[in-house]
Amino acid sequence: ALFLIGLSISPRAQERVGELTQSMAAITGASAQTPDPTAKLRLESWGQTIQLIQKRPLLGSGYNTLRSVNFQEGFIQSPDTHSAAGSDSSLLTILATTGILGFIPFLLLYLIPIKTAWQNLRDKKIPALSKGFSLGLIGAIAALLVHSIFINSLLFPQILIFFWISLGLLKTKKEALIFKTLDFKDHIPYN
Repeated sequence: ALFLIGLSISPRAQERVGELTQSMAAITGASAQTPDPTAKLRLESWGQTIQLIQKRPLLGSGYNTLRSVNFQEGFIQSPDTHSAAGSDSSLLTILATTGILGFIPFLLLYLIPIKTAWQNLRDKKIPALSKGFSLGLIGAIAALLVHSIFINSLLFPQILIFFWISLGLLKTKKEALIFKTLDFKDHIPYN
């Protein structure tokens, strides 16, 4: 509801939704129009990154080397180009730089917490608040993974800080149940 209210009162938001609709129609072939410039650049970047993945599928080009590899392959004119450091997709960037052998463990960093949170949801001993946190974390990770298809969001420190804190809280919530059953008063020294 809040999204719809914001969309209805913001002319810029309405414009972006219109551009998104036109771009999606152009990308899927439902329209003869070309996608907006940012979508077109993103599609080109993805295509170039997929070419790099095909050249080095197992080990990739090396972590954080995408800019120099893009320059060597002739995809960019200068290695100093800021936008050449990623592929406009975190998942493609990680796959291109670390290969399948690095991509699988990286993906597990996101899938294992989803599994843990799902187990928390099904555990009858877990309090409702912890279940709510687990459900929220599943939604947040799913949204982050979808968002990372279009932006390098899995590599932003500002996002990673909250992600890792949330994972710590997920783990702490599960272990807190064990400690609730123990009485530590006799074991904690008080001054």
